[in-house]
Amino acid sequence: MTSPKCGIHEGAMLTAVRSTFHVYLVTKSPTCKDQAQSALLDMLKSVFNRMEAYDVMVRADSDYSSSASNNKNAASTSPTEKIANGEASSLEKDEEFKAEKVDGKTDAPPPSFASFASQFHIDSYLLLRALCKLSSKPLPGDEDKSKEGLMASFYTPAPDPLALNSKILSLELILAVLEHAGEAFCSGEKFIYAIQNYLCVSLLKCCMSNNTQVAFLAQKIFLILVWKFKKHLKSEIEVFVANIFLRVLES
Repeated sequence: MTSPKCGIHEGAMLTAVRSTFHVYLVTKSPTCKDQAQSALLDMLKSVFNRMEAYDVMVRADSDYSSSASNNKNAASTSPTEKIANGEASSLEKDEEFKAEKVDGKTDAPPPSFASFASQFHIDSYLLLRALCKLSSKPLPGDEDKSKEGLMASFYTPAPDPLALNSKILSLELILAVLEHAGEAFCSGEKFIYAIQNYLCVSLLKCCMSNNTQVAFLAQKIFLILVWKFKKHLKSEIEVFVANIFLRVLES
């Protein structure tokens, strides 16, 4: 996935991430666990950095086109033309980094992805959505919080280490994505939609988890959302404050 010569997208990309994720969960070796986590972070950075780099390249080309139209004597070539002519940097010359338009000659993505700017945007969206769904899976005990009375106090299911580690790792990966989110991610309508409809739903569940580490990670992610996406998440922030933080203060 981090190779600049061989592009891995959509289903194949998710399979690679899922396999590495599984290695992290089932291995008993601390060294293997650290290496698997490191590999997952490298995969995430590779996918999202390529999307951000593509976005920067498109904006630079757009700025050049607008300035060139006002200056008829401009003799330099645009960034996109440089890539086509083999004059760009080693990263830009990589075959995988070329713009793979949704309506181009590459394999057509699902119809719902038709409005994405590039294949890199689709990959980033799919990866974010998959992590959000993983983090939203309930832990034993958390799903029984609706039980009240004496039965609730006696019902203490045994923790599932695999489910707990899966939730914690997915939240840590989401946190890493948000901490390094660039302009393409923060201003993309599809990513804002995923945050509103997948991530916020997951965080509401995680903030009420019996596990302190899960609740801490969820609240940390929520603070980053308030910092970077406040103008897009006003109603979601209101729900968090009313249902999570006010209840904590009242208890």
